[in-house]
Amino acid sequence: MFVTIVKIAFGQLSKNKTKDAAVIYAYNTGGSGIFIRLGAVINDQGKPNNIAVADLGDRVKINSLSIQSGKIIIDLVTHGPNDPACCPTVKKIAAYTLVGNKLVEK
Repeated sequence: MFVTIVKIAFGQLSKNKTKDAAVIYAYNTGGSGIFIRLGAVINDQGKPNNIAVADLGDRVKINSLSIQSGKIIIDLVTHGPNDPACCPTVKKIAAYTLVGNKLVEK
């Protein structure tokens, strides 16, 4: 298995007034898929704590990642109902909020 960091954004996700991070990473378990995930990493007294993860899909394309007003904003291209796994075509802006230990898409 391999894991690669795709994008990182810094901003405030928690109520502790410190800089947290949103991390998009890709992983592969040996097949043809390249699975993309979003992680919310909280600054826990100076130590990173990966508190929540959301699956974004197989071979989706990430254009940008930011944290705005406590929300993680992702500009991506994902799969439509007739797209082959290799070639997503649907443009999407996804917004995630950290609710407890979960990332919720809003």
